[in-house]
Amino acid sequence: ARVHPGETPASWIMHGLIDFLTSPYEELAQRLREQIVFHVVPMFNPDGVALGNYRTSLAGQDLNRCWARPDKMRHPEIYHAKKLLAELPNPAVLFVDLHAHSRLPDCFLYGCGARAPLSKAALHTHTHTPTGFDSSGDPHHKNKKRECRIKH
Repeated sequence: ARVHPGETPASWIMHGLIDFLTSPYEELAQRLREQIVFHVVPMFNPDGVALGNYRTSLAGQDLNRCWARPDKMRHPEIYHAKKLLAELPNPAVLFVDLHAHSRLPDCFLYGCGARAPLSKAALHTHTHTPTGFDSSGDPHHKNKKRECRIKH
């Protein structure tokens, strides 16, 4: 969450996710913890948040635009996150990037392209009832065609 510091609703979603996953009272959370290893980055761009930036890091970089080839010095957050993912003993099955929009209602998430695509039915079983589902991603950004948006 918070790769873009100004997207504060993403922190609330992350807070709820962490509360749910660590809850000793939620039966589903307990079952998930028994079967899945979760790697959670609660705030991806803390320097940008502390500086009051809206979209950029300490180095003035939009970290969401450098995933293909992050520079170790200019984009250390992305560089080390990708290194961590590459060094996991088992490959990550799902990577979730929480966002919020400054002018649109709701929060949304982007997920990695699945080797075996998740169906709409599978997503419904693992989320609260979505009010919208668009597997083509944001229609205004052609480079996001393989991403999934779930609106609550």
